[in-house]
Amino acid sequence: MDEERRLQEGSAAGEPLLEGPEAGVAEELQAALAEAVRERDQFRGLLQRTQAELVNFKKRMEEERLGWHRTAQGEILLKLLPTLDDLERALAQVPPDRVDSGWLEGMRLVYRSFLAVLQSAGVARIDALGRPFDPWEHEAISYEESAEHAEGTVTSVVREGYRLHDRVLRPAQVIVAKGPPPKVEVPQAFRSVIEELSQKEE
Repeated sequence: MDEERRLQEGSAAGEPLLEGPEAGVAEELQAALAEAVRERDQFRGLLQRTQAELVNFKKRMEEERLGWHRTAQGEILLKLLPTLDDLERALAQVPPDRVDSGWLEGMRLVYRSFLAVLQSAGVARIDALGRPFDPWEHEAISYEESAEHAEGTVTSVVREGYRLHDRVLRPAQVIVAKGPPPKVEVPQAFRSVIEELSQKEE
């Protein structure tokens, strides 16, 4: 009891609790404990960083996998689009005497089914007619003067374009309106020369 009281009083007074060889052992144990705590904190930080890197790696791999999937899907769908173009051309060229035939209705059903499959895969037609020319979605194959459309407006679609989700699968081939050629004002001095030359030719 007296020993316990002496230890408490010594502890309260700031005196070392142990003396002699026990004090050295206690200091070694305290140093070892401090080193163990430091290593624990170091390993905990390393573990947290490793876990964060693993989460980021998994996200990156999932994004890459989706990218590969979309690229492969896009390549396959792109190869199907000429078939869709041919089917649309065939339906547009039906002779008048075959318009009411069951065969034509079957072809239209195939066409609608084909479109439904493409739409379910995320393919959408690019709406180009009457819109301003967009080089990301349209491929201009020709220009034409137009009084009805503003300059730079798509006046005709030669081949439909398609988008797969948020990226262009195939741009629409279009004809774009251009303004009339600029009027060149000939100065008066040159007009008389032009008139003289045209009279000599006559």
